[in-house]
Amino acid sequence: WYYQSGTPTVSVSQKWVPEEGILKVFFSQKTDPTPLQKIKSPLVIPISMAIFSEGKKLQKDNLFILKNSKDSLVFKGLEHCKKEPYLSLFRELSAPVKIDYPIGLDQLLSLMKNDDNVFSKWEASQSIAKKIIIDRVNGLTNIEVEDSYIEILKDFLQSDNVLDSRALAYLLNLPERSDLESCQDLVDPIGIYLSIISFQKKLGKALAYELKKKLLRVKPNLTKSWPEGQGERLLTSVIWLWLSIADDKPTHICALNAVKEDSMTLSKAALNALKNVNCQERDLALEIFYKRWSKRPEVLDAWFSICASIPRSNGLNHIHELIKHPLFDPLAPNAIRAILGGLENNSIIFHAKDGSGYEFIANQILAIDKRNPIIASRFVKVFKGWRKYLPVHKDAMSETINKLYANKLSTNTKEILELIRAN
Repeated sequence: WYYQSGTPTVSVSQKWVPEEGILKVFFSQKTDPTPLQKIKSPLVIPISMAIFSEGKKLQKDNLFILKNSKDSLVFKGLEHCKKEPYLSLFRELSAPVKIDYPIGLDQLLSLMKNDDNVFSKWEASQSIAKKIIIDRVNGLTNIEVEDSYIEILKDFLQSDNVLDSRALAYLLNLPERSDLESCQDLVDPIGIYLSIISFQKKLGKALAYELKKKLLRVKPNLTKSWPEGQGERLLTSVIWLWLSIADDKPTHICALNAVKEDSMTLSKAALNALKNVNCQERDLALEIFYKRWSKRPEVLDAWFSICASIPRSNGLNHIHELIKHPLFDPLAPNAIRAILGGLENNSIIFHAKDGSGYEFIANQILAIDKRNPIIASRFVKVFKGWRKYLPVHKDAMSETINKLYANKLSTNTKEILELIRAN
């Protein structure tokens, strides 16, 4: 684990022998080669697991140690199972690995609802949400699965004593963009963004009553000093996001008011909730935040980042204006990260089909490389994995990468760009 780079993938398959009440489980592990380590050795991987069938946990948790490339395990005494059992794996995150365990949506929904381990609930919920969002990207909407997912979330929101606020916030959070991209052979970044927004809008509308009730319950703890109130603030940020995207006007006003208050965490959460909604409250909130913190560069970076990540119709023109803003310091690494990081997270602008987003950030990298090669070499990684995108994005990225490479660059930036071009 300490001298071998890369994250191992643990593949799990099973064979159910109902007449004998036996479940045979087969494990294998593999770590992909890296440039400096072509051959990887098997790792010692602790696998905490439990067996479920029809929503019920059948036995106590088991700890299995996978030491070799392949191994197996047999569970007996399952004659009473009417349907094939399924596994809850890596409970309590027993090992930081990638999991390849083909399991049906019905089983995932069951684990999300019934598993008594919060990490396993989260892992199941993430798998379901990935499937839902990628289906939407592909023009397929499975209403039955989406509604089942929403009903489980409704139960979570209505149950006060089962999950604490932090755990509930993580369960509500949808998968990261990078996780969703890994689910596609050819990545459609704009489709992923639009599908996330459309699903968040559905969630916000379908769960509006429960979300607002939960907001009222956690409100008394929002202003408590750290470390108290952390979970409540995290949960509030997720709820504001869903309700705001669902065009809930009272939430827009609530978020606007939060920017006027003293909590920086809630102020940033409010801006994040409003950034994808073209409404008056968003513009007012940005104006208020700017006026309050214009003399604090370390805080104003959050404003630059949010502004750069807003999916405006004239977004690139707006980012040009941010670069020329009198309070933007082109020599400050954090200020550079704020705007260019915001642009990278702005799929509509960064991944524009005409390649203008790629060209803009390449020009910025070229300028930054002359004064801060370290920052430039880090930002050139936005083009990493360019081959996996849809042809319209891949071709535009390739053209931009080659143009950038043709310039005189620092050694670090040139070296990283060479690796990106080759992979």
